[in-house]
Amino acid sequence: MKQSLMRPEFIELAPPVLEDGVLYISQKYKTSLHKCCCGCGETVVLQLTPAHWQVEVHGSKVSLHPSVGNWGMRCQSHYWIKNSQVVWAKQMSPSQIAAVRERDKQDQAIHIARVNASKSQNAGALNTLWELLKKLGRWLMG
Repeated sequence: MKQSLMRPEFIELAPPVLEDGVLYISQKYKTSLHKCCCGCGETVVLQLTPAHWQVEVHGSKVSLHPSVGNWGMRCQSHYWIKNSQVVWAKQMSPSQIAAVRERDKQDQAIHIARVNASKSQNAGALNTLWELLKKLGRWLMG
């Protein structure tokens, strides 16, 4: 049966059987899973990272962004979960799906490059600080 509402349930590990209409969220493993909202019965597993999906919880309501595009599944359903409501998107053509997948890859590459650049800048600052501390130590020791 097609879902119109999702309720959040916080878990550590996935339950053996998933209930319809439940968005399971494991903060420990940064993962979300649910049965596909179209009713096909497939399990949808999403990585909760800045480069993939994010969950926002407002009391008993949950939002998931960006949208869920199940293009690797037979149903190829596409929807958002906003304030616990399932908002359906129009069916996409194979070329549209390919374009979205390519854009997702580019977005992930940009995110990874930003994280690596930030780490590199932090490492450079730590090296500079370490060199200053060594100089200070040599100066203090005479």
